[in-house]
Amino acid sequence: MAQTPAVWGRFAPPSDDALEGTQPELYPPTLKRASMTDLPKFFDLLSGVRDEMETLIRSRVDEGLRRLALVRRDEFEAVQELATRAREAATTAESRLEALEARLAALESRTP
Repeated sequence: MAQTPAVWGRFAPPSDDALEGTQPELYPPTLKRASMTDLPKFFDLLSGVRDEMETLIRSRVDEGLRRLALVRRDEFEAVQELATRAREAATTAESRLEALEARLAALESRTP
């Protein structure tokens, strides 16, 4: 073990020997013994964990959006498309009504 510099004084970090047994191991003993042939299994496990976390986070976000009464983008776009079509239909109906009213007024003015 390296000697602690004198500048540290009483604030010197603890020695590695003092910390032994208190630090959690980064890798479980089975992973330490793993060989290169076990790596694909390990990566498959990590992929499964990633997929599970993604599903969990997505469900939590969806739940939060539902609680906030927000709509999803695809639902918004569908309603927006319906509103656009309804607006176009109303404009078409207005123009047809105006044309019919003009024809009616012309017919009424011809008849004594």
